Amino acid sequence: MNQAKNFRSLLEQSGIVVAPGVYDGIGARAAQAEGFSALYMTGNGAMASLLGKPDLGLATMSEMVQRAHQIAACVKIPLICDADTGYGGLGNIRRTVEEFESAGVAGIHIEDQVLPKRCGALGGVQVVSLEESVDRIRAAQKARRNPDFAIIARTDAKDAVSLEEALRRACAYDAAGADLVMVEGLDSLEQIRAVTESVHCPVLFNIYESSPRQAYPIKSLEAAGVKVAINCLTTTLCAASLMRDMMRALRREGSTASYCERMMPMKEYTELLGIEDELQFKDWA
Repeated sequence: MNQAKNFRSLLEQSGIVVAPGVYDGIGARAAQAEGFSALYMTGNGAMASLLGKPDLGLATMSEMVQRAHQIAACVKIPLICDADTGYGGLGNIRRTVEEFESAGVAGIHIEDQVLPKRCGALGGVQVVSLEESVDRIRAAQKARRNPDFAIIARTDAKDAVSLEEALRRACAYDAAGADLVMVEGLDSLEQIRAVTESVHCPVLFNIYESSPRQAYPIKSLEAAGVKVAINCLTTTLCAASLMRDMMRALRREGSTASYCERMMPMKEYTELLGIEDELQFKDWA
């Protein structure tokens, strides 16, 4: 199944594409079951799930590609992925594109941070020169074998330098042929509109709910010109909060009784994981 082509088709259709952020197969299955048409693999969440460490560029390309393959293989909708800075120089970017393509994902975003990178939400990010960042995008485009595979150009220049610099870079990435642009750290719908009105290519916006004000309604993002909306850390932070609180209850109360009603029933859980399909295959074999 050519999920890159399917994602291209979504971009060509009217309306916004909502791709919830997930870090594992259960989250991917849940999003698909609720009718979403695409998914996004969060680098921060995948890092936390794999290594239990903060997003400071500690995971290798191979580790992230393996997780992307696992997620892409368990769903039937396109998956786009965080590929950090491409994990090195231009030669590394070439291999990064080849490996994510082979993993069955629909596209990746590559950012303009220095090495080692850090999660934009942590602050203190630094970016490479505009020329170097454009070279990264061009290298990624040249490396893809499937022309439908989406190369998304991300800039962290808004917080590292200024909004004006971020807009300059977004325009440069658009001119260089990026399939979508992504400006990280935008603080308002007005700033989002400034991006969508500055470029010709589709704009991807990352919803990071640092406050209720920034939990933008999808309709508002669509009205501002956003084509693809992702939730980078929503599932990760919700899951982390629930697991921590459950562990506290077990430790303090000596029981998980207070969480029984909050647990997904086993029947729903196995249905979510596709048990019927697996059992039918087993019977057939």
